[in-house]
Amino acid sequence: MTSEEMVKQDQMKVNEEINKVVGSGAYESKVDMPEEFTPEVEAELKVLEELLQNDGRFSDLQEKSILIYSEMVLRKNRYLNLTSITDAEGFYSKHIIDSLALLEFVDEIISENNQTKITFLDVGSGAGFPGIPIKIMRPEIEMVLLDSLNKRVKFLESVAQELKLDDINFLHGRAEDFAHLPEYREGFDIVTARAVAKLPTLLELTLPYVKKSAVFLAMKTSEEELKTAKKALNILGARVESEKNLILPFEAGERTIIKIRKDKSTPKKYPRQAGTPSKDPLI
Repeated sequence: MTSEEMVKQDQMKVNEEINKVVGSGAYESKVDMPEEFTPEVEAELKVLEELLQNDGRFSDLQEKSILIYSEMVLRKNRYLNLTSITDAEGFYSKHIIDSLALLEFVDEIISENNQTKITFLDVGSGAGFPGIPIKIMRPEIEMVLLDSLNKRVKFLESVAQELKLDDINFLHGRAEDFAHLPEYREGFDIVTARAVAKLPTLLELTLPYVKKSAVFLAMKTSEEELKTAKKALNILGARVESEKNLILPFEAGERTIIKIRKDKSTPKKYPRQAGTPSKDPLI
């Protein structure tokens, strides 16, 4: 074996050990995470801090929490592929501001419930958008984040621990499975999902979690998918109540929030078994 081959073999062993540790969730806090920041990333974080300071909507604690959360996402990004967006303007507009576009609807629902504690489910949470930013801004909400990848769930747990977030829980598994458990079925005032699936599939995955008379907030790039969602809405017992179109800052594109009201209980057969809603959507 040549010296070059030996070095390569040693590096492969090191990478395997790193992946074992990271995947186990051993890095439970920001302090414990391996230092992976390049000077470029450090510079982007400084720009992000300035953007948050100049935004005007954040308290000192909220600003600090969002910045720490952003740092944690970027630290773990090399191992978990949490986001392809690492520049400050993109991260701010496509992750932070995009997530907070839901706040208007969240506040409406809090008002509808006369200050009763709201239950919120983020399906396919990934790196925690939009759930974590919403929780930072409205800490009184009872938040549940669901994701199919255990490594991401471990990461989200470490974020909640680092930020000292209360009333937040995490589910590892598929949306099709948890929706049939009585403790989660029709148990939430607000359900949302971002970049998970086309709307007909998404409705089948999410509406079973929504309480009767409560809402699902679909985050889409346009209303175009509504054209194919009529059958799913009818079968699953819901209707479109309103839509709001937004332009994200720094030319980051458009966002459409579709507010869907659930009028009757979803038939017990839905969602169908894992994979079926995407392979055979209700269209």
